[in-house]
Amino acid sequence: MVEQKHLSPVMILASIIFMSTFVPLSIDLYLPALPWMREYFQASEMLVNMTLIAFFLFFP
Repeated sequence: MVEQKHLSPVMILASIIFMSTFVPLSIDLYLPALPWMREYFQASEMLVNMTLIAFFLFFP
């Protein structure tokens, strides 16, 4: 096992906790904006929903 030189175990744990809270927070911000995005970009509902699918694929 190679010892981490730059991050202590506490900092690694803090980083994991921070990253795991980022996704639920971003979903809470993203979902209410969907109707506004549809209106602003004059896009179909299906196209706006595709952005949600891409969000779940790339930011799990």
